[in-house]
Amino acid sequence: MSILRDLAVFLISAVFTLSIFMAITSYTIGDSLQKENLKEFIESSMAPSLLEDQCDEFCVNFTGEEKQACARICIEQIGNKTSESVAKAVDDVYETSFYGVSIEQLVELMSQLTLFVILSIASCALIMVLSEEPLGHIGKNLITISVSLLIASFSPNLLMSFSNVPVDDMISNYLGEGLEIQSIIASVFIVVGIALIIANYFLKRRKKKKAKKNKPKKKK
Repeated sequence: MSILRDLAVFLISAVFTLSIFMAITSYTIGDSLQKENLKEFIESSMAPSLLEDQCDEFCVNFTGEEKQACARICIEQIGNKTSESVAKAVDDVYETSFYGVSIEQLVELMSQLTLFVILSIASCALIMVLSEEPLGHIGKNLITISVSLLIASFSPNLLMSFSNVPVDDMISNYLGEGLEIQSIIASVFIVVGIALIIANYFLKRRKKKKAKKNKPKKKK
C-alpha cells in the first residue's frame, strides 16, 4: 500500500510541477508567443529598421544622390514583400518540431491558462492529502519549477535561432517584461521551496521527539 501511495504522490507531483510551470509561462509570455501576435510585432516594430539596414548594405557601393536613389528603390521593392517575408520567417520557426511536436502546438497548449491553474490547485490538494510529508514534496517541486522557469527564460534564444530575426531585439523589446516577471517568480519559488523543506525537516524532528517521548518504557 505504501508503494502505491508513493507512486501516486510521485505522479501527482509531476502533474503539479508541469501545471504550475505551464500556468506561469502562459501568464507571463503566452500571449506574446502566439504566432499572429509575433508576426504583427515584427512587421510593425522591427521590419522597418531591418529593411533600412538591408538596403544600406545593398547600396554600400553608391555615394551621394545615387545612394539615396538606390535606397529609395530598394525600400520600395523589398518593402512590398515585407509582410510575406515576416510571415514565412515566423512560420518556419513555428513549424520546427521536437520529437514530433511542433513549436506551434506547444504554444497553443500554453494558452490554456485556466486549465493549468485548475490542475495546479487539484494536484496540490492531492499531495497535501496523500503525502506523508506534503511540505517537503511541495517544496522540492517548487524548486524544480523555479529552475525550469529560469531555463525557459533563455528558450526564446533557441526558438528564434532558426530564423534571421535579431534575437536581442526580440527579447528586450517584446518578451523582456514577461521574462523578467518569470525570473522574479522563479526566485520567489526558490525561497518558498527552501522554507517549506526546512519546515518539513523541523516537523519530522518534532514528531520523532514526540514519538520517542510517548514510547512506553521497558520495565526493569
